[in-house]
Amino acid sequence: MPNPRRMMMAAAGAGGVSEAGIWSWGTGSRGQRGVGSSTTLCSPAQVESADITWTTLPHHGFGKAAGAAIRSDGTLWMWGQGNYHQLGNGSSTSDMSTPIQVGSRTDWESVSCGDRHTGAITTAGKLYMWGANSSGALGLNHTSTVSTPVQVGTATDWKQVSCGSFFTVAIKDSGTAWAWGTNGQGRLGDGTTTTRSSPVQVSNGTGFSTIAAGRGFVFGIKSGAAWCWGTNLYSCLGLGAGSGYYSTPVQMGTETDWADIAPDRVQTFGVKTGGTAWSWGYSTKGSGGRGNTTKVSTPVQIGALTDWVKITHTTFKYAAAAIKSDGTIWGWGTKTLNGLDDNSVDTCSPQQIGTDTTWTDIAECGEGHIALKTEA
Repeated sequence: MPNPRRMMMAAAGAGGVSEAGIWSWGTGSRGQRGVGSSTTLCSPAQVESADITWTTLPHHGFGKAAGAAIRSDGTLWMWGQGNYHQLGNGSSTSDMSTPIQVGSRTDWESVSCGDRHTGAITTAGKLYMWGANSSGALGLNHTSTVSTPVQVGTATDWKQVSCGSFFTVAIKDSGTAWAWGTNGQGRLGDGTTTTRSSPVQVSNGTGFSTIAAGRGFVFGIKSGAAWCWGTNLYSCLGLGAGSGYYSTPVQMGTETDWADIAPDRVQTFGVKTGGTAWSWGYSTKGSGGRGNTTKVSTPVQIGALTDWVKITHTTFKYAAAAIKSDGTIWGWGTKTLNGLDDNSVDTCSPQQIGTDTTWTDIAECGEGHIALKTEA
């Protein structure tokens, strides 16, 4: 899918624009807000000072209580929960309430946070993993915990990684999809429920342009069509009523205009190429953004607007946030997590967060969100 940050930068005009920094809101009990405290934030607060240039936020994943981002110098930084070594800072298992650097590399290109593990790709296409590994979620052909980044195999053509709950999915430059880790409910998509400690190709796993893992299910897009596998317990696959699982990819509907899909735990969000926003599954506390708290088993449009770029969820919680092409960000759902600075009432439909129009990207971040903003 198009990079939202680059789209916003182009719209604003590249001349004289620099990154102002990262802003964060949501649950803070493990330091995952990155602001130096364990306080839950009801509205965006800045992570570190404005003179630090951040460029890349995490790709979709099921990161329960940790955050990550990449700076303009190619260094990777993490914060939040550390007791499973998911922060990649060696022997320490302490939580970190401000960003710490992961190693000394300066060639990181992308990152994804999982429940208890992390994955990142370098500019050379090498994939590195670290954190908890009891189910083989690191893809290193063993099940021992790893406290610093370790390369997965020797391949140099990894394009994207997404860390779920005790498993990982990724795609290569060729569009092939791969998965490893626990395989309950068929979440690896290889036609079995066998746990794998090294990458296995997803059945019919070719032609993918993007992939994203939720708690126990996965969505991938190829040629604009949405394909999914894993558990459908909460109708989160959008395939209609049912609570079974799929161990190989199944197409959701017949549309071929999906641009981005973000799977969570009990619900899923998507944006189409025309800028419409959609959700399906549960809508506890209005988190589906559809104006109610009713569960739906197939995609339902969120409002009627056509300028949405990306939607993100709050892992394990019931709130969501999104960014529009005009550089505004919007929130809805649980009153303390929707970013609206009003902890008195849940919100069932999107409401604008603040008045700024220079937001360039947004991402899930440990039971909350982080967003990137520019300044002239």
